[in-house]
Amino acid sequence: MTVNAMTERENDVVAAVQRHAQENYNNDGWDYIVECMSSKDILDGVWENLAAVPGDDLDAAVAIKRIAYIARLLDDRRRNISATAF
Repeated sequence: MTVNAMTERENDVVAAVQRHAQENYNNDGWDYIVECMSSKDILDGVWENLAAVPGDDLDAAVAIKRIAYIARLLDDRRRNISATAF
């Protein structure tokens, strides 16, 4: 099995997302990104969401927006579960 290595650009984008996640750990589900997503998971999430929006290019700002969407979904799910736990 061949594993494709990330390009330098992809590494830079993933690093920017990871920095943003660390800086915003306690906000809007970014803790999920820090604790649960590998570099490959982050890159897959970015590419999957880029495909849905033609014209977007891979850069840090776009990647953070795409992963923020995932983080918010996970955070909303956690809040819903917490609200029904008691």
